Amino acid sequence: MKKLLFSSILILLIPGIICAEPYFSKQGAADWQEALDAGFIRGLTPSEWDGYMNQWQQFLGPGGVPYPVDTQFLPPELYVAENAGDMDEQPGLVMAWGEDGQSDGDYASAWVYEYGVDPDLSGAVIQITVVPPQYGPTGSQVNTVSFGIRDMNGAIRSWHWVCGPGGIPWNTPTTITINAWMTGIGATTPSASGFMNNPAFDITKVIDFIVDENAAWVGGAAPVPPPGQTVPKPWNYWYDLIVRPSDNPEGMTVGFNPEIHQDIENPDLWPNDYHMEFVVESYNPFNPDVPAPPILLSHIDDMFMSFDYSITPLGDGYYQVEMDWSNPVEDPIPYCTVIHLGFELEVINSNVILEVKGWWTKDGEPVGDIAEPNLPNDGFTPLLGFRVEDGMINPPPIGMPEFGYLTLRNGDGNPDTSQGEIPVEIVQLELAVLSPEELANQLGDYPFGELNSSSPLQQELPWQPALIDGALVGENNPVNMPPDSFFDVFFDIDLPEPTPIDAGDFVIIREKVRFTNNNNMVEERWSWHMHEADNGECDLGDAPDDTNAAFAPMTTYPAAVAAKFPTTYQNGSPPFGPIHFWPASGPYLGTGVTLEWDADFGSDEDPTNNIIPVSNTADKDFADDGIIGMPLSMPKCENTAFDYRVTVPSAAAGLSAYVNAWADFNRDGDWDDVIVCQDSGQQVSEWIVQDQPLANLSAGVQTFTTPPFYSWHPGSADEEPMWLRITISPLPFTGSGDPVAAGSGPPWGYTYGETEDYLFVPVTTEGDTCDCADLTGDGFVDLSDLACMASQWLTSCP
Repeated sequence: MKKLLFSSILILLIPGIICAEPYFSKQGAADWQEALDAGFIRGLTPSEWDGYMNQWQQFLGPGGVPYPVDTQFLPPELYVAENAGDMDEQPGLVMAWGEDGQSDGDYASAWVYEYGVDPDLSGAVIQITVVPPQYGPTGSQVNTVSFGIRDMNGAIRSWHWVCGPGGIPWNTPTTITINAWMTGIGATTPSASGFMNNPAFDITKVIDFIVDENAAWVGGAAPVPPPGQTVPKPWNYWYDLIVRPSDNPEGMTVGFNPEIHQDIENPDLWPNDYHMEFVVESYNPFNPDVPAPPILLSHIDDMFMSFDYSITPLGDGYYQVEMDWSNPVEDPIPYCTVIHLGFELEVINSNVILEVKGWWTKDGEPVGDIAEPNLPNDGFTPLLGFRVEDGMINPPPIGMPEFGYLTLRNGDGNPDTSQGEIPVEIVQLELAVLSPEELANQLGDYPFGELNSSSPLQQELPWQPALIDGALVGENNPVNMPPDSFFDVFFDIDLPEPTPIDAGDFVIIREKVRFTNNNNMVEERWSWHMHEADNGECDLGDAPDDTNAAFAPMTTYPAAVAAKFPTTYQNGSPPFGPIHFWPASGPYLGTGVTLEWDADFGSDEDPTNNIIPVSNTADKDFADDGIIGMPLSMPKCENTAFDYRVTVPSAAAGLSAYVNAWADFNRDGDWDDVIVCQDSGQQVSEWIVQDQPLANLSAGVQTFTTPPFYSWHPGSADEEPMWLRITISPLPFTGSGDPVAAGSGPPWGYTYGETEDYLFVPVTTEGDTCDCADLTGDGFVDLSDLACMASQWLTSCP
């Protein structure tokens, strides 16, 4: 029986450019050919192959199946094909190997992409499409595909996927997405079948990538691409290699920086390593099915020469994070040395949980396991984790602070409760609240690095002592923290001066704990926590609204009509202007969103506020780009429609949305009216698009057309401007106010989406418009312009 079974591995090097989207891309035939011609793509050498297979054998991770490594290595044949025939029409890179008529056996080959840059893939997503072939009924087929990353020291992190039923399908393009900084089979989509990680691998120093193909070849005819060739060889097909930023929505920074005392006196036990691990919760609350893992932003290493970490998904939005600081065995940390080891993460979600524990190790072995007699704390040190809740997922009432509460947790020690758990007392607990600007002004370019007892800058922060049961925490009023206990501090009631925490503010917490150390002595040590409140980067409209923070009347149109469009969210509400708390976490209008805290005050990305009531200024949002073909055609008392664009981020694929639009046809400063056409008696509602559903959206930029609606104008000239609002949101329109105001939003706001407001003079089809070829105004002359012209002709010439 003729049979072909082979698998493939891809090891990536991607540049660490952090200012572009995507970071790196090989998508067209010219891209791949240029890389081949320039020598960036080359064949893997036999010695490199042996080293790679050796790492797969040594460092296979838990939770998966081994990768097949016993094959004979052969040099590759590499070339670009415009397509893979019936399997795929996209251009890509083919690797084939062996000779025509090759004898039966197990063979492998590989290629390398040498980029020549020392990139940092922390927080990067790698994406590539693979088409694993199957050749008819003989059983010849790709068996496994794999993807790995190699750093400058040759250490590798890699994943593999089984092909066929239940895995990556044969003869079908499958896009593989990898969160490059994570470990475990759940770091990828689709989930990997197996995983390998060299403990020495450094995600910040990736230098090249390699693609390998493992094959069991048993004769047969398996012609390689492009279509029409008849040479039978093992081969595989890859294309659309992209490295880009994480799909995570805008996250929050969370940091932990403890003082750690080397409290082991015996020189034979002096540690040269420190190990810390914790569980953190991070997920996209708007699309929980798409992973939103934490991203390491920075780390503090103090006296250690090396740092390594891993992030492994546990399911349900939880991740296990492990960190190791190490020195050579001849360079231990001496007794009575106090060091700082810290980390900053970006997390998604308003709930942050850090259940932290840490212990000293000697050449990777816990000191408590080799100590005789046992140390009092088995080599562990006390570390207080914390949980933070804030109010952005379910916004609090207007005027209330967005931040919720902090919970400290003593989760130190070994999971085995018989050892390593350390009771502590909190003898000092203080908090400081700063805006991002205040944080930078007071602590410099790297504020997190200044959170230590030797920094005079942190001493000058506006610390407020915490109250427990109305009394200050102190040496004479300590708070007992037995292991696995919780302790709540409610910011708005347990500080001497209640402190509002605005969106995007940073809360710095420092606590001094008292405990018995590994030398059986009582000591006190500091630690610092940092948490960023959800940044409140919302989206709102920019139509004039006389219910604003300045209580300034706003007018519009040449006749100075009072503007009663519901735009602002906080002051003057209800009715509430439609606010989208995380606009780009789901579908949004056009291709861009500018973010603001509210329409009329606070920070704004433009940077001007959307409306400026004191100067009666509106229409200041510079990302109103969803509607195509402005100015729109609005024939009097006739049916019309318009096109608009929607962007769906890749992390929001599969979500649904609703689109609503309102037009102020009678120019009276609101969108509440129903007008009757005098000649026909036709009723025309200013709510022109009513809950148009967009279901199960695909990622990318898409164009939609509104359902037909009737339009209206107040005069025969029809040259008066009008305000139009379009909103895309996760929910149908409910609005707010008494009665409900057209164009408003719900009191609780929307999670994702965008609201855009347009002031324009409509096109009414009067006069000669045939001299304007681009009738839709989309920058192209195409069939849509022909359709527009036909529509105008049918409307004007009944």
